[in-house]
Amino acid sequence: MSSADEYALDPARWPAMPAVHRAFLEAAVPKLRADARLVGLAAGGSFISRTLDEHSDLDLVVISRPELSSEVLRDGPEIARGLGPLLATFPGDHVGEPRLFISLYGPPLLHVDLKFVSTEEVAHRVEDPVILWERGGVIRSAIGKTKAVYPPPRLQWIEDRFWVWARCSR
Repeated sequence: MSSADEYALDPARWPAMPAVHRAFLEAAVPKLRADARLVGLAAGGSFISRTLDEHSDLDLVVISRPELSSEVLRDGPEIARGLGPLLATFPGDHVGEPRLFISLYGPPLLHVDLKFVSTEEVAHRVEDPVILWERGGVIRSAIGKTKAVYPPPRLQWIEDRFWVWARCSR
């Protein structure tokens, strides 16, 4: 695939953000683009709402072809390590998302969530991400076929925890 088949959002069009966030993205995007297994990178959370501040994390979605997604997920910690001065990373299985690696970089400290999904999996999402980079229009194609849907709250899950939360908040 030629570079003419690639799209990259001009950093001048990124939202305002702290220098540490911008520096991380400016270094990470080319590193991820160099990985032939990957087909794109998107940003979610406060990047979408353009409300990044010094307390914001970066919510990044790293997208691969379906046939390589297991390998890329397995290599998630190594990919995270290659993006900057990694202090720690661990999977988000405690929040029900084993494809997520919660990562801390620094100094200066920066929290980055790296979610590793395939082009098929990116179609099932809770928000419409900002595409930072993609090959061959595959992310736009995948998300163009579906709507972002936030899962409804699981009321029993909330009730199971409510009284403990209420008691502990005193």
